[in-house]
Amino acid sequence: MQENLKKFAEQSLTEKIVQAVRIRSTHALGGGCINQAGKIETNQGDFFIKWSEQGPEDIFLREAESLEELALPKTTLKILKVYVKTTPQQALPAMLITEFLATAKDDTKHQDELLGRGIA
Repeated sequence: MQENLKKFAEQSLTEKIVQAVRIRSTHALGGGCINQAGKIETNQGDFFIKWSEQGPEDIFLREAESLEELALPKTTLKILKVYVKTTPQQALPAMLITEFLATAKDDTKHQDELLGRGIA
């Protein structure tokens, strides 16, 4: 992850959670063909970040809106909390920072059922 992106992430998270955030390490994560993604380990916990220099400028604003709408009704689903959402700015790509969720250890069939019930 580029140094300017790390500094921006630290600053943005610090402003959002009103506590000083310092990135201890970053780890690239696999994902789609348009975005880059990673895990940020900080002194305030772990976060998920993705960024893109291609695609619509408001791609992560719209994704954040979708997550925020999904979180409104009472549901059994775990909806990611959005911390930072931006369009490209000052030589930085568009980005989205959310809470980090570890991969579930449950079998896929069980997870599929929980997802179906949560959406219903």
